[in-house]
Amino acid sequence: MKKRTLVFLATMLCLNISTGCMAQDNNIPDATSKDIETSMQEGSTSVRSQNGGTSYETAYKNLLSFKSEDYSNSTVDEFDQLLTSTGDLSVLFEDYSAVAEKISEDDENYDFITITMNASLDEIYCKELNDEIGFECRVMKRGNLTEPLNEEEQKILEAEPIYDFQFYASCYIHYQITDKTLTVEKRDEALKTFRDDLQSYVDTLSEEEIANGNVKELLEKKAQEIADNLEVKKMELDFDVQTISVAGNGIEIDG
Repeated sequence: MKKRTLVFLATMLCLNISTGCMAQDNNIPDATSKDIETSMQEGSTSVRSQNGGTSYETAYKNLLSFKSEDYSNSTVDEFDQLLTSTGDLSVLFEDYSAVAEKISEDDENYDFITITMNASLDEIYCKELNDEIGFECRVMKRGNLTEPLNEEEQKILEAEPIYDFQFYASCYIHYQITDKTLTVEKRDEALKTFRDDLQSYVDTLSEEEIANGNVKELLEKKAQEIADNLEVKKMELDFDVQTISVAGNGIEIDG
């Protein structure tokens, strides 16, 4: 089953979806279930983005409030419980959604937002639904920028760049924490290594290899190799490549 992204999760929470789909999990503290149910019922708070909502700067600051000096030494369970203790989780999901869509890879807190917060929020949500936890890795490769023919096209391309070749793939790392002493640092290290190594591999592929070969098979083989080399203790890892898109130079592949 294709995993929901956190942006979608935030939307669901903000639309005040029915709690009837919430799965019961006796291993989750009662406060977690209660907090999520409450946040999903507080429509006046969760629709704040529609009413002018919190700015990117404020949402960014809110997320960084969880980045204490020693947060990475906390266990994953402790950090997740810290997030649930905020009360209204719809606000937290919405803040994440707002920041994740715009944050630059050059931002010093990029990994904290896109790995630490991403993973923990997904863990909280998926535990409530009794669903499999999954961390999405997006990899891409782009060719040359399309040259504008006139000033009008230049303005359009400045706002929305178009490349003569573009490859995109979405790969999910499914994982299960087998030991509650696993720290945030070790979890994040494994997810970051997987994401970065897979992107580095894509960078080495030529446009011909991507367009003419079975790129999904190539990615799955490399992903397995990366997973085998991680040697992560206290975590069980699996993965699958879900989305492939290749466009440009007369090529159009989606799958």
